[in-house]
Amino acid sequence: MTEAKKDNWLWSGEELENYVGRTKDGVEDDDELSLATLQDDEDAERYLESIRALRAELGRDTAHRDKELERIYEWFDEREATIKKRIDRFAERLREYLMLKGKKTMKLINGTVKTRAGSISTVVHDVAAFMKWAEKHPQYLRIKKEPDKTAIKKAHDDSEIVFPGVKFEKGEASLTIDT
Repeated sequence: MTEAKKDNWLWSGEELENYVGRTKDGVEDDDELSLATLQDDEDAERYLESIRALRAELGRDTAHRDKELERIYEWFDEREATIKKRIDRFAERLREYLMLKGKKTMKLINGTVKTRAGSISTVVHDVAAFMKWAEKHPQYLRIKKEPDKTAIKKAHDDSEIVFPGVKFEKGEASLTIDT
């Protein structure tokens, strides 16, 4: 790479990879980068530029992936709808056949066909109205109990309370890189 290229901040992907260490000085991948390739602020700036370029590359790849997935999902949704319609038609004919035979269950070589009366399910369609009514009828409410981690941490920080079954773990230090 020429000195003129080295001073240019907009490197090609290949030049950038060479600079950050994929092939420079025999280093084969980013995991082998060391402080030996980061000697001064200029190198640090180039590392930041490498991160920016790699993030841009990842963004392009993500956009491409999303576009391709959208096409796949559209194809699959159409295919799924067609197949489900066919399944429903076959199932409805089998239901009619069972009713015609006057049976609730029929065992055949390729499987078993069964009918069952529908069950009643509870659907709360207006939660606000129900909750207002339930204030006077609490037996129809369920209370979910779970540890309040915020309150536990605050009490731990402010006192010496020992909480059985609780441990406090320190997370790793974070590094923020704005590019």
